[in-house]
Amino acid sequence: MNFLEWHPSAPLFLDGGNDYMIWMVNALSGKVVKNFIGHEEKVIFARFSIFDGGKQIISCSSDQTIRLWAPATAECFVRLRHQGGKASYHNEVILCFALHSSRPLIISGGIDGSVYAAHYQTGEI
Repeated sequence: MNFLEWHPSAPLFLDGGNDYMIWMVNALSGKVVKNFIGHEEKVIFARFSIFDGGKQIISCSSDQTIRLWAPATAECFVRLRHQGGKASYHNEVILCFALHSSRPLIISGGIDGSVYAAHYQTGEI
């Protein structure tokens, strides 16, 4: 397990890590509510969104992506990643991220010392 993150208001938490998955667990029953599958390497960190009270999940991985998930369906609907060309983004492992408190903005840091800002709902870097 690489992380453990509580929901801001519900009895839920996220955990995950080396199995490439994120698990959403009901803290009262201990039962897995959803599995989030899509990362291609270990998941470094995931957390519930802040600005909307936890209605989305954001994760980063050794696969050099940040993903935005729908908690109700476990669907990944935004994937931030290096595209080559002019638009630069992480091309090494993403180690950490921080979310803005009132807007869907993310700052992420890579193992190579790079730092990027992005709008995590639109994917704009």
